Amino acid sequence: MKFLKLCQNEVIKTMKKKSTKLMIILTLVSILGALGFSYLIKVLNDFTSETILYVSNNEETINHLENELKDNSLSEREKGYVQAQLDMYNLANENNVNLNNIMYNYWKVELLNVITQEKVNVVDLKLQQANNTEIEEKESLINELISIIKEDNYNKYIDIQKQQEKESLDKKQITEKQYNLNIEILDLMQKYEINKTGTMEDSWKTSLLDEIRILKNNLLTGIDSNSGKVLTVEKQQEQEDVIKLDLYKLENNIPTMDSLTDYRMYYDYMAIAFTSTFLSIMMIMITGSAISTEISKGTIKFWLITPNKRWKILLSKIVSAVLILLVMILVISILSDIIGTIVFRDNPAQDYIYVKNGEVHKINHNLYTILYNLVNSIDILMFMLFALMLSTVTRSTATSVGISIATYIGSGGIMSLINSFVKYDFIKFIPFNNLGLVDKVFPNAVSYMQLETISSMLNNVSIGFSVSVLVVCAILMLVTTFDSFNKRDII
Repeated sequence: MKFLKLCQNEVIKTMKKKSTKLMIILTLVSILGALGFSYLIKVLNDFTSETILYVSNNEETINHLENELKDNSLSEREKGYVQAQLDMYNLANENNVNLNNIMYNYWKVELLNVITQEKVNVVDLKLQQANNTEIEEKESLINELISIIKEDNYNKYIDIQKQQEKESLDKKQITEKQYNLNIEILDLMQKYEINKTGTMEDSWKTSLLDEIRILKNNLLTGIDSNSGKVLTVEKQQEQEDVIKLDLYKLENNIPTMDSLTDYRMYYDYMAIAFTSTFLSIMMIMITGSAISTEISKGTIKFWLITPNKRWKILLSKIVSAVLILLVMILVISILSDIIGTIVFRDNPAQDYIYVKNGEVHKINHNLYTILYNLVNSIDILMFMLFALMLSTVTRSTATSVGISIATYIGSGGIMSLINSFVKYDFIKFIPFNNLGLVDKVFPNAVSYMQLETISSMLNNVSIGFSVSVLVVCAILMLVTTFDSFNKRDII
């Protein structure tokens, strides 16, 4: 009971500080900052969409090419090349294809480029006086591709792609396994109409299809394209699970972080980023001043004349800080979800999905937000212990808080530089390289390829290894803190 009373007093004393109240307000207000940032992205995307959809530079390019054709100094070959480009832009205009941004009507842009190249080939064949049969075949192909664009025949475009894959197989340019994989990807493309409209709303589908293609090719070859290493049994299973998730997302129309129009997803991501930054600074300030302020003000003397032992006094400060952290996480998680649900009611939040035992499972978004923030708080806890240790050892609030905040802000960039240039195994034991456990606990929060890139920069350390390193560091910091507080003269 006495210990609980100590903890209660610490919480009350901490919450009475003006600095704590200010940081709590800033942390909560940062949710609105995330909301504003998400809205800014929406405005910019809407403006970009309108610009790309309604403002085209095709006419300007057409005028330039027409003037170029009037240049009598051009050779027949050069005129043929310019005419091919002019035909492409005229055809694009007739069929509302914007050549200035390949995201829009992507498959049509691809066909237009093929048509242009084939027309250039026809020019060369005529100048070389090739046989008429070869020229006629090229012109027949050009007319077929033009009709596909005019008819907006997406399925025919897929059929053409499949024919090309079959020709490559017949010419032994690809293996039968590679051919089957390419056909499978084209079937997925057709089934989910990927790149059919080329709109921003469907951009995430393209990213998922690319990821599926890469991972299936990895499984086909047995080599990880990212690392260049042979796939282990665990890695094969991991990539098979990611493919299942990607197919599930396509089947159920679940956007990923690559989506350019899922603003609720942007908001959720930015809310976590903003609030965790302010919350980290707040908790560093609380723990970084926990001991040093008491010593500098002399209030520690009142603690020492009580029956409480020193270790209990210190432990109460740690427990009270952790309680404040947990309460703040719950408040932030619930409040950000409520605001997101109200503001983005037409764009509901997605549940977290994962694969277990070959089956896709879900975690409710509200619960996932709380769990994500709790795991993310492990990083905050490590910096809290660091600040508390400095506060106890140096007895200087400015030093402990200043160094801890600087370390929190700068450690990520510094470790990125070290990991880029130092390739020795020992750097994986550096504590800062083992932070960010949340990405390992919830790997599907970002795309698999992004996670692999981050993981390769951090020497692919496992979650078990990272936890072990952080636990050892936490124990060392606690031992140092308790030893300094118990043995040194603090009066």
